Amino acid sequence: MINYYGNDIPWVPSLDESGKPLYVQIAESIEKDIASGLLPYGSRLPPQRIIAGYLNITHSTVTRAYQLCEERGLIKGTIGRGTFVCSAAGVPQDLLEQNKPRTIEMGAVLPLYEINSLAESSIRNLFPLIDFPGSLRYSPPEGYPKHRQIAANWLQGYGIRAGFDNILITSGSQNAISVLMMGVFSRGDRIAVDLYVYPEFKNLASYLGIILIPIRGDPYGMLPDELALACQRDKIKGVYLIPEHQNPTGITMPMSRREALAAIIRQNDLLLIEDGMFHFIKGLRAPVSSLIPERSFYIHGTTKALVPSLRIAYLCAPQPYVPTLIRVLHNLLWLTSPLNAELMSLMIANGEYDRILMQKLDRLRQRNEICQEILQDYLEDTAEPAMFRYLVLPHGWDDTEIERDCLSHGVQIFGNKRFAVGSAAGESALRIALSSPESPEQLRHGLEIIRNVLIEHGSSRISF
Repeated sequence: MINYYGNDIPWVPSLDESGKPLYVQIAESIEKDIASGLLPYGSRLPPQRIIAGYLNITHSTVTRAYQLCEERGLIKGTIGRGTFVCSAAGVPQDLLEQNKPRTIEMGAVLPLYEINSLAESSIRNLFPLIDFPGSLRYSPPEGYPKHRQIAANWLQGYGIRAGFDNILITSGSQNAISVLMMGVFSRGDRIAVDLYVYPEFKNLASYLGIILIPIRGDPYGMLPDELALACQRDKIKGVYLIPEHQNPTGITMPMSRREALAAIIRQNDLLLIEDGMFHFIKGLRAPVSSLIPERSFYIHGTTKALVPSLRIAYLCAPQPYVPTLIRVLHNLLWLTSPLNAELMSLMIANGEYDRILMQKLDRLRQRNEICQEILQDYLEDTAEPAMFRYLVLPHGWDDTEIERDCLSHGVQIFGNKRFAVGSAAGESALRIALSSPESPEQLRHGLEIIRNVLIEHGSSRISF
């Protein structure tokens, strides 16, 4: 295609007679062509003025369409470089998608169901202690003060020092993140994230029209200098971090990196969302939130650590934001189950939570030993009780292709493109969930299948 000035245009959107606004048609055309492969990831879109001139429409119409696609996580514009198709565009984002029958689940990180019998026994023993009159009626949206006080005391062991009036009880970490994104941020706001983020956070940002800005990192996590540069360039409002066992890379930030990031956040008046979903795995370093409590929202979920069905997470927020977050929680969910909050509080107060957690960590260590035995040629050794492992592939390998091949052999794993933010291709890698198979025997079988697929790829392409 050639425009009026004789310039070649590699792609233009398709318009129709549907009657939809032109910016919507352009956005839908971009999405359709990404899904079909006509616009593969990394493709550079024509400048907005070129599209506007070719279609004889206003520049603002194309700008609005590009903004809509950026909010959906399909494209990313960079000043001075242009607009590119995001590396995760067109890649499935649902981590709980239905697999084929008899598929070994090693994609979604499930909470090690083999310890459910311990939780069941504990819950049965706690029934005589439950405050049923309070647990079977409406509670305040943020939870009863006694449950919040128990949480405040308990979180001190994780480095969070806050009063009960800083804490809201939410129905899981995802609910807490939703409350924050709806109560503190607005459509068009920008949140800095790692290059790879778990898809549910990306999906929520897309639904709410919040733009994620990917920040480069190193083996110690997000780079402070890169975050500082992005603040100058992109008018960032917030930062989302998982400092303990980052999902999906498994990186745990050293204290020096946490302090450096906290300084950048303070200097630029940013707001921090700190997700402590895997804090229980290590939990030896102070959260970033403890360094800048006045600018931080700390989320401590219990789903991964214990059982998913209770759906309890604790959201610690600066006092000025608490009233707004309570209103959002009330409108979004009304309230978190008081019965579930009562059970979790009892398990924390009498030590059952920690007792079950210690046994879970022991079993996770055993699973990591199995993983290291089978994939020792591909993974560095580790003594930590990780729920998943991150396997970086050789240059030239496609993680989506290997994910597909493993699934055809009966094992679901997730390639790195599911987690990618922005247009950079980045490294090709796999996230392998060790906690999800039903038993150590099933885990071993799944890992052997993964190893065989990797060997096949190595012999047909390049060797390690």
